[in-house]
Amino acid sequence: MRIGAMTLTLAFAMGFAFLIVAGVPPVSDAGPCDDSDNDGICLDADTCSSVTDATNLDVDGDGYGNICDTDYNNDCNQNNADFAIFRPNFLLPSPDSNVDCDGSGTVNNADFACFRTGFLGQPGPTGVAAAVCGS
Repeated sequence: MRIGAMTLTLAFAMGFAFLIVAGVPPVSDAGPCDDSDNDGICLDADTCSSVTDATNLDVDGDGYGNICDTDYNNDCNQNNADFAIFRPNFLLPSPDSNVDCDGSGTVNNADFACFRTGFLGQPGPTGVAAAVCGS
């Protein structure tokens, strides 16, 4: 049964019934947190606050998740210099993991689509206060 963002499942094991609740927003000590993209990661720790990405992968540690950071040289601009880093990794079985947008282990068309989306923009948005470009 689905109720809002929660899924309730009734499971039976060894004669007992268990209620399993999935999709519950994350809770901090202060209560539920802001998770506007519904990926289970509170905004202040979410490295890509506009895209649902439960992995929160940030290979280069700049505060921007791979899914919304194609600024591979960390100059706060996503441009031709970054494409020069992306291109030699395309279709490699063991690429530079920084250019693997979705963390699949292969740089392919999905990663190129991610690069195209961010091209000529800035990385982000992010909820991480220590992000290098300040957004």
